[in-house]
Amino acid sequence: MMKSNAIIPVYTEAESFAKNTFRDFYSASYQDSPDAGLRRIAPHRHTYYEIIWITEGSGTHIIDFQPYTFKGPCLFLQQPSHVHQIHKDGPTKGFVLKFNEFVFSVDASVDNLLLKYGIFDNINVQPVLHLSTSDVDLLDDLMQKMLLEYKVPTSLSEEIVASYLKIFLLQVYKLKDKEQVHYYPSDKWQQFRCRCYLSH
Repeated sequence: MMKSNAIIPVYTEAESFAKNTFRDFYSASYQDSPDAGLRRIAPHRHTYYEIIWITEGSGTHIIDFQPYTFKGPCLFLQQPSHVHQIHKDGPTKGFVLKFNEFVFSVDASVDNLLLKYGIFDNINVQPVLHLSTSDVDLLDDLMQKMLLEYKVPTSLSEEIVASYLKIFLLQVYKLKDKEQVHYYPSDKWQQFRCRCYLSH
C-alpha cells in the first residue's frame, strides 16, 4: 500500500528519457517478462507528462493514493504532480509516451494545448480511459507513426513528432469527453466547458 507520508522520489527527463535527438520526448512499446507481476515499482512522480497505454493485461494503478483497477486496452494520463504506482496481475504489454510542454516549442500555436483542453485533468473523475476496438485502431495508427519518427529520426522529426502528438492528445480529449458524457451525464458544467473548448 502506498503511504502518503513516505518520501516520494521524483524522476526527471534526464533520468527517464533516452539519450537521443529528442530532448523533450520519449516513446516506446513494451512487453513485460513472465515474472513482471511479481515486481513492484515504488511510488514516484515525474517532472513530465506520461501516457501509459496498456493494450493487454490487468492490475491496480494507485494514483495519488487511490487504487484503480484496470484491464487493457486502456489509457492512463499522468500529470507531473501525480504520485503513482502500478501493481500488475501478470505480464502486460503496451506503449509509453513521456514528454514535457517544451516538445511543442516548434509550434507556437499549441503552447497552451495542455492547459486549454485540460487533457490531463479530472483524474479523480476519469482515472482510466477505456478504449473500444475503433479507439485502439485510431490511436495505434498515430502511435506507430510517432514511434517510427522517434526510432529513425531525420532533420524534421521533432516537428513531425510534435504534430502527431498534438493530434494524439486531441483525439484522447475527444474520447475522454465522450466517455465522461456517457458515464457522468449529470455533470452539466463540465459538459458545457468541454463543448466551449471544442468549438474554438
